[in-house]
Amino acid sequence: MKTVKQTFLHYQKGTSNKVYTVYLLEISPSEYLVNFEYGRFGGSLKEGTKTKVPVNLEKAQKLYDSLVISKMNKAYQIKEGYDSRKKEEKKVREVISLEAYETLLLSRLERAKDEALHVVDNYPISKLIYKAGILKLETAKPLVLALYEQEKEQSNAFYYALAWTLGRYADISLRKPIESLRNKLNDASRYVVEEALFLLKEEQEKKQIEGLSFSLPFSTSLKQKNIANFLIQVQLLEEMIDRLYTRYKELDSWYEEERKVVKNELTPLLQRADELYLKLYIHASIDNFMHKTFVLSLVHLPLTKFNFSLFRRIYKMAEIRDDQEVVAQLITKIESKKMACYTDHDENWNTKPSLGCSKLYFKKRSLRDVGYKAKFQGKAYLDFAKYLLLSMNAYPSAFEAFSSSYYDENWNWKTKNYDAYSTHVSFMYILFGAGKRYMIEPSKKVWSIANKSIKDEHRPEMHKELWDKNPEVALEILTQSKVEVVQNFAFSILEEHPAVIENASLEALLAMLNANANKVRNFFFELLKERYAKTQEVAIVESALLSFDNTIASFALDILSEKRAILYAEDLMIKVVFKSSKYAFERLLPLLKTLEKPGDLVESLVEVFMQESSPLEVVLKSRFIEIFEALHKGLNTKHLIQMMEAQEISDQHVVAAILIRSDSLRDLVLPLFFKEKIANYQHSEMLATTIYLLGKLSEAELMKAHEMLVTFLYHEEASVRIESQKIIAQLAQENQNAKVFLYAIVEKSFVAYEDGLVTDIQKVVKHLHLAYLSVNADQLYRLLIAKSKMAVAVGSLILTKFEAEAFSVRQWARLAKSPNKSTRVWAYNAYTNHQDKVQEAMPKSLMIFDTHWEDTRAFASKYFSTFPMNTDDIVVVVDSNYVDVQLFAKKRIEAGEFDIGVLLTKLSQHPALNIQKFVTDLMLSEMADEQLLKLERFFNVLLHSVNQNRVAKTRIMLLLMRRLENKAIATMYAGLASHHSATMVWADKEVYVEAMHKIRESYPEIALPLSIEETEVREVL
Repeated sequence: MKTVKQTFLHYQKGTSNKVYTVYLLEISPSEYLVNFEYGRFGGSLKEGTKTKVPVNLEKAQKLYDSLVISKMNKAYQIKEGYDSRKKEEKKVREVISLEAYETLLLSRLERAKDEALHVVDNYPISKLIYKAGILKLETAKPLVLALYEQEKEQSNAFYYALAWTLGRYADISLRKPIESLRNKLNDASRYVVEEALFLLKEEQEKKQIEGLSFSLPFSTSLKQKNIANFLIQVQLLEEMIDRLYTRYKELDSWYEEERKVVKNELTPLLQRADELYLKLYIHASIDNFMHKTFVLSLVHLPLTKFNFSLFRRIYKMAEIRDDQEVVAQLITKIESKKMACYTDHDENWNTKPSLGCSKLYFKKRSLRDVGYKAKFQGKAYLDFAKYLLLSMNAYPSAFEAFSSSYYDENWNWKTKNYDAYSTHVSFMYILFGAGKRYMIEPSKKVWSIANKSIKDEHRPEMHKELWDKNPEVALEILTQSKVEVVQNFAFSILEEHPAVIENASLEALLAMLNANANKVRNFFFELLKERYAKTQEVAIVESALLSFDNTIASFALDILSEKRAILYAEDLMIKVVFKSSKYAFERLLPLLKTLEKPGDLVESLVEVFMQESSPLEVVLKSRFIEIFEALHKGLNTKHLIQMMEAQEISDQHVVAAILIRSDSLRDLVLPLFFKEKIANYQHSEMLATTIYLLGKLSEAELMKAHEMLVTFLYHEEASVRIESQKIIAQLAQENQNAKVFLYAIVEKSFVAYEDGLVTDIQKVVKHLHLAYLSVNADQLYRLLIAKSKMAVAVGSLILTKFEAEAFSVRQWARLAKSPNKSTRVWAYNAYTNHQDKVQEAMPKSLMIFDTHWEDTRAFASKYFSTFPMNTDDIVVVVDSNYVDVQLFAKKRIEAGEFDIGVLLTKLSQHPALNIQKFVTDLMLSEMADEQLLKLERFFNVLLHSVNQNRVAKTRIMLLLMRRLENKAIATMYAGLASHHSATMVWADKEVYVEAMHKIRESYPEIALPLSIEETEVREVL
């Protein structure tokens, strides 16, 4: 995709200052787009398009002209670019060959030399020299030297390009002119001289490089050639720098002192990183291992505004060395960072571009360079493209799909979606640059979706001709890439070059069994299945076993079940531990258990296991344990001692300890010194193994240590508890032993413990059932009513062996309130099976009603529904806060022959509102006048209450009003009304006055504090 034309427009009026840029873009010779950018002058610009799908050139030109003219009609002025009001002669830029370009470049350098020019055809001399250096153009060498020898003042850029170009020739005769450039370059650029001389290094200089030393801990890993450890160390360094740099950025500029403190902490770390990476890259020039290590470590290269010069310098060093792998890694590294471009300030408030602006520069530079390489340096393009595509392996989640929201020119809120990898402009250029789905936006920051309807294009990559000439590069990419879109790209090329696949090595084909792209993986699986049917190559089975695809792994497992000799293949078990899927590993273990002579396999596994640094990943540690258990026929004491040979405890010690306790190794005989060594460690797994080994002692010896075994039952680590449980369960088969352990556990049960531990202790107590009846009933009751969960849990198990007669009915009632369900059920059974004892204990038996456990109240209500009860008993039941219990009491009262008067009299003094309500409910039922007369004291107390018994008071007053035909009740009510009519509550006073008026009319002889006067009749005027 290229820009055919563009127009820059500007609008300024009052405070309004806006820009608008229109672009005509070519996707293919028949497809074009019209895009635009707009916004405030100097601010960030928003983007839009007039063509949601590509259109032909004629339509695109009309849309372009229409948009430009419409803006000019709104007072926008053209500042630069194509003017749609004028006719423009069509300009076609000629694409010249490499030979023609070299000739043109030489002619320009010749003119510059002869005419002493600084600029030729609008190209600065420095740029011409730089281009000659890129191409390593030998015929340009004398011209470049001649330009240097001219006695005239030149810019720093000129001297930089000169040193860079002369160095790339790698000509020892150029050493003196290169060295002479040291004093002509400024401090920031002088390093290019050292890089140029570095390419001319001789044996003595190589020895000096070999003598470079690295600081700890990096030096140790490099000396041992342990790349994994080295990468962990540089990752930790990067994390420390990132953490401090984030703190620095989060501090507001007002907190100057705090920022200085953080920066002072950060500076030595940045200096350490600078020294490490520069030394490593210098060493990489003579050592392939160092180069590989350096490339991998670039993933953890710290990027901050304080050390970005390190990134820039490494980039320049890689360019001068033609190190496309390092250049590619650096581009992907900076593309992976989310950085915005804006104007920043240094500590002295001088303006400077932010780090995001540097990222944008390298994005655009990389995009420009990759196009230049494709045009004039085909091999360099393929190398760079290969390494760039493979560099994505290290960034699995850095380039995910995303969306952005913005206001369009009409202030409508819009959302734009972008596919994964869209922000990596060079990556997208290589894979999709010639396709129709994507287009690079004018800002060169991101590739957007140009045509949503296009999903799977066939070979949309740029420069197909280069890939078709070198399809073996696509095979190399395919075998090493972990990125699905890259695998699909490479496979599409190879599909058109089947000979490359046919001639590929078996190793390359086997790598495809773990390809992330389904069609790639399935294609090579079928290919290799056919090959195995013909050749029976064991390597195919081994690689299939290590595939994450369950179908492919199953193919290998089926073969291994028939040909188990393959399992003895060298290093196969090691690969299984580290690389196989969970599916394959779990299904392989049963096959390993059937091997009769796995000694050699165990030897190789132990050797690798001992080389692993601690701590091991959880999954890896678990796999080593499982595979050693499966191969237990080949595992002996020597191997376990070897695992524990170090004095300081490690995961190797832990694995050995766990293996000792496995059932498959229970008959293994361990020497005394080894047991003593295990016992000296405080680690939980070692302690568990010590207990396990104790379990092999005689019963008498173990019982002497019973207190220790009980203590281990309460250990914080489950593994320790489990081993102690096993031993106690074995010893508890003898009654006296069970008693000893049960007494000890009971004494420790009155303390709070975690739920998990309570469950474990319950398991142990179940094994002690022979000793349950040896526990004193009083002590058992203490357990059952304790607040400790442990005590209740232990007591509930012991209770199962006890008869109800061991406890009183009152205790049964208390146990019916237990939080333990089995204890409550035991109490229910005690009630059910001993009604005579329940009757004798009344009313204490009724305490069972007073519980928050609904099941207990339900049992009690059902049990006592027909149980003989007197008035005193029912009063106990009524005195409850639970609605269901009161309902039960009411039903019993209504159905029974209780003395209601006695009942109400007993309850009349009860302060609880629910009891007052209960009483009034009873009185509103069919209560005789004689019974009501006995309750005068109750009425007096109730009517004295102010607010809390409003409903009950109202009910009583209305009840007595309805019974006034009885003179005795009228007399009683007259006394009550006379006393309570002095109330300040007008609603009550009105009821009392009305009642006294009725009493006066019916019984004038009853004394009342009431004087009834005739109403004065007045004439209405």
